[in-house]
Amino acid sequence: MQNHGDFLKTADDLLGLVKAVGSEWCGPIVDTGYFKAPDPTSISRQCAPHALNWQIKQSPCGEDSGTLTDLVKLMTIVRKSGYSGYLRLRRSPPRGKPYDPFTVVPAFLKQLESAIARTA
Repeated sequence: MQNHGDFLKTADDLLGLVKAVGSEWCGPIVDTGYFKAPDPTSISRQCAPHALNWQIKQSPCGEDSGTLTDLVKLMTIVRKSGYSGYLRLRRSPPRGKPYDPFTVVPAFLKQLESAIARTA
């Protein structure tokens, strides 16, 4: 199950739905760009021990918000959770603005790699 800003806005929403399904094959995909809360990173912290996968986004509040994800804080949470799978990097084009994925995505990847190295 992936939170996607609709009816899964909080950690309790996401984890409650996973628990209601009641299957070891069902768990949260933590999308760091779609928790609608004052502190989206704290929600990621709640879901981290249960995460089956992560989608790391540049902004915790949507690409147009102007707020950037604190990648060092987020990677600390991921490491402390014991997660050992892949981290999916997601970067969506901002609405109505120029977007060159061949420039933007590698730059974001370098930021994520730096945060991973800083939390090692």
